[in-house]
Amino acid sequence: EARAVGRLLRGGRRGCQQQKRGGGGAHRLHRANRMTEQANALEVASDEQSTTDIHAEAAFHHSVKEGEARASRPSHSLIATGLMGGVDVSVGVLAMLVVKEQTGSTVAAALAFSIGFLVLMLAHSELFTENYLHPVTAWIAHKASAAGVFRLWLGTLVFNLIGGWLF
Repeated sequence: EARAVGRLLRGGRRGCQQQKRGGGGAHRLHRANRMTEQANALEVASDEQSTTDIHAEAAFHHSVKEGEARASRPSHSLIATGLMGGVDVSVGVLAMLVVKEQTGSTVAAALAFSIGFLVLMLAHSELFTENYLHPVTAWIAHKASAAGVFRLWLGTLVFNLIGGWLF
C-alpha cells in the first residue's frame, strides 16, 4: 500500500509539472492525496488494533493464571470456599424472603438478594456458576489438567449444595 501511494505521489508530482506545461495531472494529484489519507487512516487503525491485541492478550494470560490457580487448589480450600459459597447464597435468599414478606416489594426483595452475592465476593467464596471461563482457559492453554478442572467443578457444586442445605 505504501509503495502504491509513493508511486501515485511521484506520478502526481509529474502530473503537476505536466499541468504547468498544459498536461492533466490534477486528477492524479487529487487521487494521490486521497490515497495518502487512506494510508494514514489504515496506519492509525493498525495502531489501535495492535493496542486492542495487547489488551486481549493480557486478559487471556490473566485468565489462564487465574484458572491455573483455581484448578490446582488444595482440597481443604476447595471444601471451605465451596461450603461458604452455598451459605453466602442462602443468606441472599433468606434476605430476599424476609424483605419480600415485610415489604411486599419485589424490587426491594431482588435488591436484598444481592446481599448474598456481596458477601460471596467479599469473602472470596467459590460459587459453581463462576467456575467456567478461567479454568477452561487454563485447560486450553495446557496449564491445567482436565481432571483438575473436573475436580474443581464437582467439588464446588457438591459443597455449594451442602452449604446451602446446612444454612
